[in-house]
Amino acid sequence: MKKSNFFPQVMLLAAFMLGSIFSCKNGQEPVVAEKMPPSLASYIYAYTSGTISKVDDIKIRFVQPMVDLENLDKEVPSGLLKFSPKIKGTLNWENERTLVFTPADQMKSNTQYLAKLKIRQLVKNLDASINNFQFNFKTKENYLDLRVDGLSATSNTDPALQELNGSLLAGDIIDGKALDKVLTATQNGKSLPVDFASDVAAIEHSFSIKGIQRTDAASELILALNGKELGINQQDSRKITVPSINEFLVNSVQVANLPEQQITIFFSDPILKDQDFSGRFQISGRKTSFKTLVDGNKVKLFPANQISGNQTLTINTGILNSIKGKLKEKITWEVSFVQENPRVEMVGSGTVLPDSDGLIFPFDAIGLTAVDVEVFKIYNNNILQFLQHNNFSGSYGMEMVGNVILQKKFDLSELNPAAQSSTMTRYGIDLKSLVDQDPAAIYQVRIGFKQSYATYNCIENNRENGNGNNTLTVLENQDPNAPLESFWDQGVEYYDGYTWRHREDPCYPAYYQSDNFVRRNILASNLGMIAKRGKDGSLQLIINDLRTTNSIPEVKVILYDYAQQEIGTALTNGQGVAKFNLKKEPFVAVAKFQGQRGYLKIADGANLSLSRFDVAGIAPQKGMKGYLYGERGVWRPGDSLYLNFVLEDKTGRLPADHPVNFTLKDPRGQIQKSFVSNTNVRGVYPLHVATASDAPTGNWLAIVELGGAKFTKTLKIETVKPNRLKIKLDFGKESLGPADENLAADLQVNWLHGAPGKNLKAKIESQMKSVKTKFPAFNNFVFDDPARRFDAEPQVIFEGEVNGQGTAKVTTKLNRNSAAPGKLKIAFKSRAFEQGGDFSTDNFTMEYSPYTRYAGIEIPRNEYNSKRLDYGKDQSIDLVVVDTDGNPISKANLDVGLYRVEWRWWWDRDGNSESTQYNVAGHKGSLIRNTVVTDNRGIAKFNFKVDDWGRYLVRACDNESGHCTGDYFYAGYPWYDDDDSGMREAAAMLSFSSGKKT
Repeated sequence: MKKSNFFPQVMLLAAFMLGSIFSCKNGQEPVVAEKMPPSLASYIYAYTSGTISKVDDIKIRFVQPMVDLENLDKEVPSGLLKFSPKIKGTLNWENERTLVFTPADQMKSNTQYLAKLKIRQLVKNLDASINNFQFNFKTKENYLDLRVDGLSATSNTDPALQELNGSLLAGDIIDGKALDKVLTATQNGKSLPVDFASDVAAIEHSFSIKGIQRTDAASELILALNGKELGINQQDSRKITVPSINEFLVNSVQVANLPEQQITIFFSDPILKDQDFSGRFQISGRKTSFKTLVDGNKVKLFPANQISGNQTLTINTGILNSIKGKLKEKITWEVSFVQENPRVEMVGSGTVLPDSDGLIFPFDAIGLTAVDVEVFKIYNNNILQFLQHNNFSGSYGMEMVGNVILQKKFDLSELNPAAQSSTMTRYGIDLKSLVDQDPAAIYQVRIGFKQSYATYNCIENNRENGNGNNTLTVLENQDPNAPLESFWDQGVEYYDGYTWRHREDPCYPAYYQSDNFVRRNILASNLGMIAKRGKDGSLQLIINDLRTTNSIPEVKVILYDYAQQEIGTALTNGQGVAKFNLKKEPFVAVAKFQGQRGYLKIADGANLSLSRFDVAGIAPQKGMKGYLYGERGVWRPGDSLYLNFVLEDKTGRLPADHPVNFTLKDPRGQIQKSFVSNTNVRGVYPLHVATASDAPTGNWLAIVELGGAKFTKTLKIETVKPNRLKIKLDFGKESLGPADENLAADLQVNWLHGAPGKNLKAKIESQMKSVKTKFPAFNNFVFDDPARRFDAEPQVIFEGEVNGQGTAKVTTKLNRNSAAPGKLKIAFKSRAFEQGGDFSTDNFTMEYSPYTRYAGIEIPRNEYNSKRLDYGKDQSIDLVVVDTDGNPISKANLDVGLYRVEWRWWWDRDGNSESTQYNVAGHKGSLIRNTVVTDNRGIAKFNFKVDDWGRYLVRACDNESGHCTGDYFYAGYPWYDDDDSGMREAAAMLSFSSGKKT
């Protein structure tokens, strides 16, 4: 079952609350739960309530176990839980405390249900007045929203053939298999196929309509929407004008404000890329500077300055299409730059806040006159427990380690008197008076806001929703001894007319909840900590003052393991360094100095990424490094092997004549030679051995052991017939590039004694193979496209005779029948034939770079070193563009698409089907598409957010070279596995344990 971040799957409310009462719009009589007796709160902890999806389960959570673990699989008595109207389904124990009802079919949309639990069958000795436990819930009202983009040409050379893309959005889950009858398209009475990207049950379904023809006369494309097949009483139609093939004009204009302001102009024809757009576009008659980007028949304008309100876009004449036809008439278009939504944003990153003239906590805000600030304290004796399940920025299990200690309203005009709410402005709050109470604790600062704080202007009828919910933030508590109730955990009150889209609309109360709030963990400390760990068990902690960068001596550093047990203590020396020799795996380091605390997780996976640095090398063993080498790469049976072993012992613990144990194994694993040698010159040990004339061929293994360290080398013993001819194929360069499509090389054949191989026959074969594209400066980036596959058969590029001087000219053409995923390797096999029939062979390979530059992508890894991101959160992925030598390229345009990868059974997969379906122009079928530009480091940021768990693919293409790259990641809970049912259970359990809704 697909979930959406916008829909609460199970709304869990504390059991002592009254059952919800809903008003009904569909004509049915309201079914209202009886008032729940307070005594039931001793037995029932939480239950499904509010507005849910028609495919959701209904759950009841009990305070105490209701069934033994061995009886979980037994049949639950029929009639224990009944619904009005009736719902067919199955009733089971999810666990010993949770009863779950799973509907057999989808429930009716926009329907109020009454549930009755015969609690007396489960709980004995109840009050005589209690017969049933009753509660209400309601399913969401379903609707359809048709959204279309402008027409686009499917080919840059044939503007007559057009395509229309769009999406169909629903209020609740709809079955994609029925959509063919829901949306139809016709042009000039001819029906056109509507191709939906997926037929799975989902909330949003993207579609495309191909085969739209531009003819000599303008026509109309008519879209008809009818929700009857889905049980939705809704009809709609949309007319899109298809211009004449003889016209070059503007089809439509779209405006976007996020992530940055841009205007997309849809022309009727593909636009010529290399042209000067200076003065072609104006806003309300003013001179406005734009950055332009051409994409097929679309021109995207990025204004240099922020634009607001209703404006007139003027498109002047002279713009050229792809065949250099000119736009003959000036066109004006009314555009609206909507006001910014009220919001708060954090400044910078990190969690440690140094004490320098106050503890100033900065944030940015727009469209607000005030904010509510809440401070949650993680007690210092609970910090290790908090770090067991979180990074320093985490928020999991907060109720187990601390409490809300402060709630306060701040007027933004008092924080910054010169600020204007219409623009994003920087503010700061001094937290010094707070953290002085306990400088060893971690605090989470949360910033939210009410609807009454917003300056957003709404159309009056948008506010007519019958709900004046302005109590999301609790600033005062009538009982001074009662704990503060966090506004972060308060959810949306599902008022009459609520839909999930209200969460994105500042004119509705549903917008003012934690999805649109911000929070950050902070530790007030001047201690900066760096840990360096060696593979020999050594660990160094370096501690500096964050304000001055000076080292701090006499700091007490304590190491703890994952069980929170102390495993080591040390003081920093004059250079601020504390040293440890570890025998157990450390988890966290705690620094204590003059009442301050510093915390650093040093467990595996918590280290910083070194992907931007060249740290390749050989790891020492027991403090030693060793290397085996021989005088050649291949030996024949019976040859002498002149091996040497080089030892580096920087620790100096080994004596100069320390022996080494040498072992030689054949391909069968049998030991052929074994001896001990202490003969060496400055650490170089000669290990000379010989093989028997009948020795088996294959890969032999040489092993050197000393002091618990082992060093190995593979040796090749082969029966090789020696060449009598020397063959040289010279292309005049070491590697090939895009300009080398037509190849020319010189072939030289000589006898080994130096005489030319006169008039001998020669044959040369070549074969292209795909290789992994790597650049040393960007080791963690992926430069190969998973959506492309490259296969090539061997081809003969030369077959003939050399002349009297043993030379010949070789000319060939590199033939790439398909786009390569990255760099290629060309293997050349050359053979020269003697008069008697014997031949000599030469093999060599050359690197072939089919692109002038390459796009790369780096998916961030979590603490467990997996490419896994949290869904429902803003994410950022690094992209890079480099030339063929790996040098970064600035101001490069990348077209990026984000795809959801549908899950398939392993037996329904093949090697290519999963990836190659995404190798389509224009990122068709992508959830998100964006264009980014690299900075002076060659790096660009792709910012996005996914609202559902699952497997995703990010694919980026360099617009100039045509090279694409891509990589996969999984979006889900960072603390749970990939199993869908397991995630649902974990989410429900977390909600029950906290008594809050999810």
